[in-house]
Order: sequence, then C-alpha cells, then structure tokens
Amino acid sequence: MYQETMISDVLFNKTNDKLKKFLSIFHCIIIGGAIRDILSDACPRDFDIIIDEENTSKLEEFIKEQNVLYGKNFFGGYKLYFDDAVCDVWLLKNHFLFKEGVYDICFDNISKTTLINYDSLVYDVKEGKLDINNYCDCIEKNEIDFIGDEKAKELNYNPILSVIKILSLKNKGFKISDRVSDYIKECYYKNEDDFIKLIRNEYIRHYHMNMPLPLEEYIISSISTQKTLVKH
Repeated sequence: MYQETMISDVLFNKTNDKLKKFLSIFHCIIIGGAIRDILSDACPRDFDIIIDEENTSKLEEFIKEQNVLYGKNFFGGYKLYFDDAVCDVWLLKNHFLFKEGVYDICFDNISKTTLINYDSLVYDVKEGKLDINNYCDCIEKNEIDFIGDEKAKELNYNPILSVIKILSLKNKGFKISDRVSDYIKECYYKNEDDFIKLIRNEYIRHYHMNMPLPLEEYIISSISTQKTLVKH
C-alpha cells in the first residue's frame, strides 16, 4: 500500500485547491504519465483523467461553478486548467476502445487502453486502487511493448503520435519489441512520402513546440533503413 499512499499524499497535499476539489467530487481514474511522475518523486502538472459518470452534466456544472478555464479535446473530452495543472478529462464509457467493444468497462481493463506498457499506469483515486503491473514489466525488461488486444492497435486513432513516443523512448535507451518495430515499419510504409512531415507536424500539434533537432535526427536515422527499425 506504500505506493498508493504516496500517490494519494501528492494528489491531496501537493496540488492546488481546485484540482483537489475536482478529485474529491468526481470518481477520477488517473492514467499514465502523472502517476509515473509521482512514483518518480515528481509533482505532475499534466494529468490524463477519466471520470466514471453517465454524462458531462455534472462536469459542466462544476466548470461553471468553479469558474474553470477549459477547452475541448478528442472524443468529446475536456481540457481543464487548474492554475498550475492541466487535466485532459474524458468519460470512462466514452473511451473509444470501450465504445467499440474491444474491452468490457472495468478497472482491470483500463491499463490496456494505453496501448504501450510504458504508459500503462492507472490509479483509481476514489478506491485507492493502483495498476502498474505492465509498467513494472516494461522497466524490468527495459523494453517497450504493446499490451492488450491486437484490435486496440488496429484502432489506434493516432499512430503517428505513437511512433513519436516510442522512438523517443528508444532514443532514451529502451529496447522495442519485434511487434512494436513491425508496427513502426507498417506506419512508415503507409505514409512513406510524407512521413517526416507528418512526424514534425504531429509533434508540434501535441507538444506545442518544434521537435528538438537531436530527436528529429534520431527519428530520421531510425526510419531511413529497415535495419535500424528492427529490435536491437
């Protein structure tokens, strides 16, 4: 229970009041990098959160009452600005892999929606439940791999962003599995003429900055030949 206590302590003692109120009112499940940051002794500023609600009425009421700055993101979600913290928020039932019937809606399946093991950290704030099994396997093996159903990979709505994330991790020293390597090659051959342009544009769209030159050079080098795309 040490890790769960550590996460709860950061969320309710080291974040701002508006975010704490949000986490207290809604049944929030935090996914990915924010939990990874906390377990690495860092206080996150970006959160991906799904809320277990029937619709967005309660969320919209909260935004209005608390005067929260917000925007819209993918799949009808909201981007909420809580002073020094930014939260991307979706309804649990609206995640496309649940809507497509790839997985049944339950806590144990949420980590599978993250596609790769490095991102598969899930913490249920209300229940105090933590799922980091696939992430721990990633760290232990030092290898990026897909998790969950093959259908999830096929339905990935943004393969270019996935390639950026995977090659960024490979550039930091992670190995990649054979099927991840194959996925990158497939993505490249589907977009061969415009691949580098797509990579640059998606990096700017997602991170709101130009891709660092060393990373761009590494990605260009990685996709220049099949030999550098295979697992080392």
